[in-house]
Amino acid sequence: MGQPLRRWSVSLECDTSRVPEEVLRLVRSQVEEMGRALLLIEPTNAFWTSIHESGMRIDVEGWRFYFQVRGEGAFLVDVKPASIA
Repeated sequence: MGQPLRRWSVSLECDTSRVPEEVLRLVRSQVEEMGRALLLIEPTNAFWTSIHESGMRIDVEGWRFYFQVRGEGAFLVDVKPASIA
């Protein structure tokens, strides 16, 4: 990583047409909140290697969202209905 993150963005790179708009708003809000916290993590922290390799998964309202973390943002790469117990 090298330089500390200065901003955080969320991009949707897959089809979200089946996901209710309210769920998308909630997910975007949660990922943006996580981004604000991530800005505080030193760029040399081992966390960054892990999150770049494994990505993030968020479950919201019966939907499962998969994000890749690249540079200064989270990119939604897949979304599926999820059975959450």
